[in-house]
Parts: sequence; C-alpha cells; structure tokens
Amino acid sequence: MRAITVVATVAALTAAAGLPGCGQTSSGSGSAANENGAATSAARMAAAGSLAPKDAASAQLQLGPGKLPEPRSTVIQTGRLTVQIDRDRFSDATLEAGRIANELHGVVVSSDISKSRPRMATVVVRVPAAAFQTAMSDLSGVAGGSVHDVSFESEDVGQQFVDLAARRTNLRSQERVLRRLMDQAVTVTDTIRVQNQLSQVQGQIEEISGRLRYLHDQADLSTITLSLREAGAAPPRQPTAIGSAFRRGWDRAVSVVTAVIAGAGVVIPLALLAALALAAGLWLWPRLARRLGRSQPPAGDAA
Repeated sequence: MRAITVVATVAALTAAAGLPGCGQTSSGSGSAANENGAATSAARMAAAGSLAPKDAASAQLQLGPGKLPEPRSTVIQTGRLTVQIDRDRFSDATLEAGRIANELHGVVVSSDISKSRPRMATVVVRVPAAAFQTAMSDLSGVAGGSVHDVSFESEDVGQQFVDLAARRTNLRSQERVLRRLMDQAVTVTDTIRVQNQLSQVQGQIEEISGRLRYLHDQADLSTITLSLREAGAAPPRQPTAIGSAFRRGWDRAVSVVTAVIAGAGVVIPLALLAALALAAGLWLWPRLARRLGRSQPPAGDAA
C-alpha cells in the first residue's frame, strides 16, 4: 500500500512539474520596460544554457536601460580550403596559417605535413564564429598561394538549443520532486524505487547538458580545414565508377579464395581421418569375418 502511494505521488508531482507556469504582466515607464526586457532576456538565455544562473543574475544587475545581452551564436559553420603554394614558400605556409588563427583569437587544432615530394599539408584551425569569414579570406591568400577549391556550410541549431533547454528544465523539476520523496521514504522498497527513478533523471540531465556544451562549442568556434599543396603536386585522384567496381570485385574474389583456404584447413584433416578409418575397416573386416565363420559349428553337428 505504501509503494502504491509513493508511485502515485511520483507520477502526480512529475506531471505537475512539467506544466508551464503562469506568466506575469507588468506596465510602467519606458525605462522600466527596458529593464524588464533585459532581465527577461537574461533569464531566457540562462534557461537555454547560454548563461549560468549566477551569470544571468549579474547580467540583470549590470544591464542598463535599453541594453540587452549579446546572444551567443546558434549557427555551426565549417569551411574547407585548398591552396597551392610555391615551393620556396611552402615551409612558411603552415606558420602563417597559425599566425592568422592567433590574430583572430583562434587556435590550430592539428597540423599534418607530408615528407614526400611534392609536399602536402593539412591544417585544421578553429576561430570565433564572428571571425569565420575573415579567417576564410585571410587563409585563402596564405603565403601568397592560389585557391583551387573552397567550400563552406552552415547549420542553424537554435531549435535544438530551445528543445534541449526545455527538456533539461523539466527534468530538473522532476529531480527536485524525487529528492523530496527520497527524504519522505520510510521503507527500503520505497527508497530503492525512488532512487532508481532519480538516477535515471540525473543521467538524462547530464546527457542533455553535455549535448548543450558540445553544440555551444561548435557554434562559438567555427572549424576551417586548410589543405596546402606544393606547386607541382597532382590533385588527389578520385576513383571512377568502373575502377571502384573492379576493386570491389577483386576484394570479393580474394575473400572467396581466403574462405576456401580456411575451409580446406578444416576439411582436409577430417577427410584424412575418415580415409584412414575406412582403410582400417576394409583391412579388418575380412579377417573378422573369417574368424567369426570358424567359431560357428556346422549345421549337422548342431542337430
């Protein structure tokens, strides 16, 4: 009976925690309206994960009349550049790419330089979202090179921020309800049941928080992949459809031969054992038959 009461209480309080609250309206002078708008904006940014709760509170105090906090970017930008560099300036190209990233308050994530001739290199940089276009333009002319290929794409993840923030707010309400029920539980069964539900809710909160951190990181810092090619280096060959078909056919033929060899390794020893057993049976059977014939008395003696 106690378990049924706890479960019913959990369900009722959880459903109540998910209901939206009633909005409040206010009126006043232009200055008061601006301050209320700034406070509301800061609160919304805190709910969406853009500001921590303490940062939202400080933002409300620091914002003056008519000033709103600058929203964080909700667009993930990625770009790719292929630049051909003269041989005498290739060594300086990677250093200049790193300098450009530092000037834009970015960072070089990785740098891979081949030792073969003609040389090729791949540099991955991350820069603030506001400096993405500037970085693309500056990196296009790195070391006086010429651009051979350029591409970029943008993905707006603002709706994901809103959905994830709403889910996290609801889950945190459920967490508070379950913590109160944990304090009120009197039996071991009730405690275990509430603890299991609390662990599931906390795991979902951590998962959503991690996803929000990842999306914010990708939106705050744009990623640019710079491919450097020394003059005289042939562009990477793209496989043709016929070549890909031949390669797949060859791979399948090799797989069949490999399977046959592996199967032969199992079948041949078993076949040898069977042949030896058959030869032994053919050799022993006549002798066994003669011995059995000698041991049986003639029919007349039996009468």
